[in-house]
Amino acid sequence: MTVDSWQLAVDSWQLAVDSWQLAVGNWQLLNYQLLLIKLKHRYPETGFFNQNTG
Repeated sequence: MTVDSWQLAVDSWQLAVDSWQLAVGNWQLLNYQLLLIKLKHRYPETGFFNQNTG
């Protein structure tokens, strides 16, 4: 394996890891937003969720 192909393999692997981390981050963010929505519907009387909207 030449140095160039090895470097290319490492770059591709790092790109794959970055994409995976980004996907996990988006998934966690989506779950967090869904949790906030559930809490907002479950406890509508608390003004905590309404103070930062819009």
